[in-house]
Amino acid sequence: MNIDRERQELLELFYQCPVGLLEIDDRGLVRKVNPAAARMLAPVLGSRDLGDLFDVLRGLAPDVVARIEKNPEVLGPLAGGRRVLIPSSRADDYCLDLTAVRVQPDRVMIVLTDVTAEHRLAEREHRIALELQRSMLGRIDPIASVPVGVAYRAADGDQQVGGDWYDVIALPDDRVGLIVGDVAGHDLRATAAMGQLRSSVRAVAPFCADPAELVGHADRFAAEIDGAAFASMAYVIFDPRDGVAAYACAGHPSPLVVRGYRSADFLEDGPGPLLGEGTTAPRHSARAELAPGDALVLYTDGLYERRGQSADPRSRLRDLAVQAHHLPAAAFADQLIRDMLAGEPAADEICVLVIRREPAAEAAVPQRPGAAAPAS
Repeated sequence: MNIDRERQELLELFYQCPVGLLEIDDRGLVRKVNPAAARMLAPVLGSRDLGDLFDVLRGLAPDVVARIEKNPEVLGPLAGGRRVLIPSSRADDYCLDLTAVRVQPDRVMIVLTDVTAEHRLAEREHRIALELQRSMLGRIDPIASVPVGVAYRAADGDQQVGGDWYDVIALPDDRVGLIVGDVAGHDLRATAAMGQLRSSVRAVAPFCADPAELVGHADRFAAEIDGAAFASMAYVIFDPRDGVAAYACAGHPSPLVVRGYRSADFLEDGPGPLLGEGTTAPRHSARAELAPGDALVLYTDGLYERRGQSADPRSRLRDLAVQAHHLPAAAFADQLIRDMLAGEPAADEICVLVIRREPAAEAAVPQRPGAAAPAS
């Protein structure tokens, strides 16, 4: 009698529980469902029957069903009370958390939690974070003598904010300052540190005649800004009159000069340690010359770093840059990102800045990311 009473109490708890509960077998057939689960699934059920949970999940979380169908044992190893979290899923703006727990040798309990409100809040906060990052990402000063193009690609997935930045700065004597930098991290802290470091570096750039001098200032800034230590940066002072590019790098990928349709060379004579490492060693600058028609490419390491890749990514970058050389500066930068990703998701954010040395009579207007570029 006590057993019957306990069973009755358990059933009452099952049906009155505010958390959604479904008992299914390993084929996905629903054996029991409480009102809370029916209510949570109503937005995606429509007129369909809840007899087959997998059929419902195809509309709610197709990736979950595909994983289970490809590997039927996904639910089987849940014996012994171990819990496996099935990723959050949503229909339109509706979002549920699904957790599976093995309760009997041939039964699995699905626990549903409505996390729509949390999801909306997270989406809103993420949009604010992206807007904040993009507002601090970089600026292109009006420079009539040099075609400039910038392309930016956020990392795919949840971590889409970070610390990449660029700047194109009008300097005295018609020279141009070009900066691409990267603060480590994929969160608001990295974005905030990037904004402070970028603003500080831009403010002093017009007063530094030598790239190494500016990188030295950036060293001290990075040491004082919370989260900016171990940032990287490449700085180039380009003189469009004679094509000379003076440059210095702080732990950053080497700039690339694309020489027409023939070849491309990495500028590797001005390297140095990451910013804010505490080193007292002086920074050094180097010089290179761009012939008319040559392009200079600055970029962050997300452009070529891939997990598990076997080919030399720098050689591939060099080859693809030569192939894209005929494009206008903005299209060049954008095409280089697409070619390097080759349809794969971006594991890290990517920033690419391209300038081209043109004859003085063929000046072009600089462009922001995504803008159409004049033919060159």
